[in-house]
Amino acid sequence: MPVKTRSQLRSANIQITTSSFLESSKRTYKVYSPRKRVVCCEKDYNENEAIDALLALQEYNDEQEQWQEPEHEEEQEQEQWQEPEQSSSTVSSSASSVRCMNPMTPITKYIYRIGVYNITQTVHYKTAYILYDPKSRLFHIHTIISNLLPCEKVGDEPTTIDSSGWYSLPLPKNTLQTKYATFINETAVNFVNTMIIPSDEHDYYIQDDILGLVISNDEFREKAFSDDSSYYDIENLVYDETSTETTNGFKAYMLVPSRNFWYSPFGAYYTTVSFPDTWCKDKKYTTHVIDTVLMILSQSY
Repeated sequence: MPVKTRSQLRSANIQITTSSFLESSKRTYKVYSPRKRVVCCEKDYNENEAIDALLALQEYNDEQEQWQEPEHEEEQEQEQWQEPEQSSSTVSSSASSVRCMNPMTPITKYIYRIGVYNITQTVHYKTAYILYDPKSRLFHIHTIISNLLPCEKVGDEPTTIDSSGWYSLPLPKNTLQTKYATFINETAVNFVNTMIIPSDEHDYYIQDDILGLVISNDEFREKAFSDDSSYYDIENLVYDETSTETTNGFKAYMLVPSRNFWYSPFGAYYTTVSFPDTWCKDKKYTTHVIDTVLMILSQSY
């Protein structure tokens, strides 16, 4: 049997059972480092962690771009393939808003214009503007009449054609201005047929237009229906370019293409020579034409 040493005997005989020993064995203790050291460590750790995270994020984004590049190209091809359809719809919507000359104010006021010339369109006879005033319920007819003197030579120069292919009609000469107003449609028709349309024994060519105005009621009434209104006031409205309610500044617009009427006392051959692209028969200006126009004017407001 081995002999125990003195220290072994002493340790075996010692038993620590004090209350402080028992209390200390139940507690947990924290070892604190200097505060400055802790801050430095946390700062270095946070900076390193941020740098590593940033580098990792950049590498991840690069990988994602490289990985998504083929798909992105395919999406671009799809967008390019769909571009004509999308652009056409976009252009159509934008173009429609641009093309509309009066996007905010609809046309509710109308003017009827009629010009009378000889069959060869070398002499101006008359031009008239017909309007309707809904407040007074009057038809207003403003007319200028070319008063040709017997000694004057007219019709020697042929009708010219401009670059767009339209006939340039002759200007009025030595005009007389007239003004007429009536409540009754039949009276207005009678005035037009008697004072404006030539009788059947005269050759004539007529061009008429229906114009729409984009102006306020007050301006329309002041310029067209006042006691001092004249033919030239109406013409000024037609060619005015100072409107703030339209995209191009005009106040008047042609609503239908110009209509043409003519009558030749010399038969179809003369008409065919003057109008080679038309039918070999007269197209007279009838009462039905002016009566229909007056109905349209009287229903405007």
